[in-house]
Amino acid sequence: MMWVHPFLRIATAVLVSVAATLSSATAHPESLDPPTLRNGISQFVLEEPLRPAPLMRLRGLDGRTLSMDKFYGKVVLLNFWASWCAPCVEEMPSLEALAASLPSDRFVVVAVSLDSGDGRQVKSFVKRHNLRHLTVVRDPNHEFGALTSEGKPEPTMPVYGYPTTYILDKRGLVTGFLVGPTTWDSPLARSFIDYFINLK
Repeated sequence: MMWVHPFLRIATAVLVSVAATLSSATAHPESLDPPTLRNGISQFVLEEPLRPAPLMRLRGLDGRTLSMDKFYGKVVLLNFWASWCAPCVEEMPSLEALAASLPSDRFVVVAVSLDSGDGRQVKSFVKRHNLRHLTVVRDPNHEFGALTSEGKPEPTMPVYGYPTTYILDKRGLVTGFLVGPTTWDSPLARSFIDYFINLK
C-alpha cells in the first residue's frame, strides 16, 4: 500500500475541486488546458500562478552534480521516488517506456531518488530494472523533495506521498503535480505530455 501523507487525505478533494474550477475557467495562462490526467489516488493539479522551479543541484549516480538548468528548453517530468516504495517500482517501467518513446531533445524524465545512503542501492535498482532512458539522480538528504509535515516550513518541492511527480515546462516553470503511481505510457498520459511538448 502506498504511504500517503495525512495532509493528502484531507486536501485531495479540495485540490480536485480547485483543479476542476481552474480548468472550467481556463485560468491556465495558455489558451487550452492540458487533458485531465488521473490515477487511483488523485489527478494532476495545475499550479496557479506558475512558479519557477528551484535551481536544484542533485547528485548523479556517477557522483557528479547535475543542475536542473541543464534541461531548460525541454519538458521535464520530475518524479520523486524511493527504491523501497512498491508503487514507485510499479511505475518505473512506464516511465522508462515514455522516456524511450519521446525525443530526448524535447523531453526528459528526471527520477529523483529520496533513498538515504551512498547510492549503491539506487545504482543496483537502475541496473536490475534496465532503466536506460531515465536521468536518475539522488537527493538523499531531502534538500529539495521532502514530505510535507505539519508545523514545518513547506519544502522546496513538496512530496505529498510516494511517488509525487511534477511537470516543468520548457521555461523551467512548475505547471503542476500528481501524487501516486501512474501508467505513463498510456495513450492518455502520452497526450498529456504531448500537450506540454507542443506548447509554443
